[in-house]
Amino acid sequence: MNFSWPLSKSEPWKSYSTSGWKFSPYKIVGDWSEPKFGDYKFPKFDLDQWNENTWDKYRVLFTECQRNGVVLFLRIGDYCSIKRPFYKRHYPYNDGSNIQNYTGGNWGEPIRKWYKKFNEKLMETITESGLEHFFIVPMNEADVIGNDSDEWKDTACREFHEFYINDFMSKGVKKEQIILNIHRPNVADHFTDLGYRMEWHWIQSPETLRDRFNLSGTHIWPNGDGKGGGEGIASYNGNREPSRKQGVEMGKQLKDKIGYCYFMRSTEPAIENVSVKYADFTALDGLIDKKLSVEGSQILYGGKSIILIGASCRLALWKGNPDYPDYDPWPDGYSLEKYEQEIIDSGINYVRHLGTLDTEFLIAHCQRMKEHGIIVEVEVYDPELSPLSLVEINRMGKLALLGNVLFNVGNEFRDNKSAIDIVIDLCERLKAQGCIVGAGAWGWSVHGKDYAQEFHDKYSGHHYETTHRNWDLASWNEALSYNKPVLWNEFFNRGELTLDDIETYVNQATQSGVHVQYYAFLSGSEPLDFKDILNIAGTLADSLNP
Repeated sequence: MNFSWPLSKSEPWKSYSTSGWKFSPYKIVGDWSEPKFGDYKFPKFDLDQWNENTWDKYRVLFTECQRNGVVLFLRIGDYCSIKRPFYKRHYPYNDGSNIQNYTGGNWGEPIRKWYKKFNEKLMETITESGLEHFFIVPMNEADVIGNDSDEWKDTACREFHEFYINDFMSKGVKKEQIILNIHRPNVADHFTDLGYRMEWHWIQSPETLRDRFNLSGTHIWPNGDGKGGGEGIASYNGNREPSRKQGVEMGKQLKDKIGYCYFMRSTEPAIENVSVKYADFTALDGLIDKKLSVEGSQILYGGKSIILIGASCRLALWKGNPDYPDYDPWPDGYSLEKYEQEIIDSGINYVRHLGTLDTEFLIAHCQRMKEHGIIVEVEVYDPELSPLSLVEINRMGKLALLGNVLFNVGNEFRDNKSAIDIVIDLCERLKAQGCIVGAGAWGWSVHGKDYAQEFHDKYSGHHYETTHRNWDLASWNEALSYNKPVLWNEFFNRGELTLDDIETYVNQATQSGVHVQYYAFLSGSEPLDFKDILNIAGTLADSLNP
């Protein structure tokens, strides 16, 4: 949060008299103008009156951060704005912007009475809110511009930070909670030598992060502001955040470090259209390297409960694979690349695929899916297709490390009773490698349902339950009775279902607490367009996982 940032970036104070409370800690009591800006009206502040609307908002924010375990990054001033003539005139301490007629500038002794008063109010609000975990940055991109000598500018910048450090530490703020962002090299080096953590901008890629660590050491706070090799979402000015793939690599470098200031570019699609409603957390998901886990009947991704909804072709990784030359090739005009792109574009968060003996190929596919927030359920054994395993079982721990893979053991029980013990053995071997395993479904056959029950009677060590038949509430409830997450990971259409029917099934299952995967054939027996089915699943996945 920033106590001095402008309200907007296009006509920012057109209605400041009614909206100025959003960012103004001081009460606005009037306006003023300056000939060089025509009739434009700037806000005039009373530095002796707080804008309690603002502080009420901050109390709520601080309280919620404490309640939810969020560490707050408090940036007090912003020299990036102050150094610009138009923005500077909205700064409370600027010439003409306050009724106290303070004109002493941003540095030196005269302004410190106002800084101290503000700091007291901030710390009072922090204390009232019970906020325990926070960092403070006195000034963003701190610099001193003008015609004075570099020596004077360095002294002014250094003394400003010494004042702020001493003032906050006298109020109980610890040294490690103070982060400095200084654009004067001599001053930055001075405080670095004293052991203070420095914030550095222009870091949006693994390369720029590595270069900064090599140059400044790891006792820093990297920041994604500016241009620094990002390949992800761009804001209106062309600056980019990291891509998910870059974020994952940066997250590895940041492991065991203090953190990273993520500049979310998605909220700034146009200079006149800046809003948090456009927030896209793609890069953040990569930075924290979200991983799957199971707690009770819930599947968590990155520690947050998730509802898995998807549509996929179970045989997709076999199609066109030379290891399976006679097995159901791609229809004309299709390829694995096109298939993967349709899945990525759809917004679904879950696919299910038969595993392959080419582990590196399997890892590459799951990695591509992870870069777009998609969970992959890999089927490692099907007694109808293989006497033992469809994958290199002893290498599945490497796949599990990706953090977005579930391991479906056994597909479904039919008339092969020996599959019961094979499934149990594979579950244990996979769990020993850190894999999340699921089993339990039965298929149409003479003994399938009985063998599934026998499996459940003998074993309960799998993490999640799978179900195929029947497609109704009673079957879902039966699966849910095992108190594990339930993946209805196979329902399909051979001509009897419409798109409306499919949407109804998906809605009914998710409302019952069941995760859903539609089995697409991508062949002549598939009467509906795969992209239409993806659209149904993607829309619901987005709405249920805000």
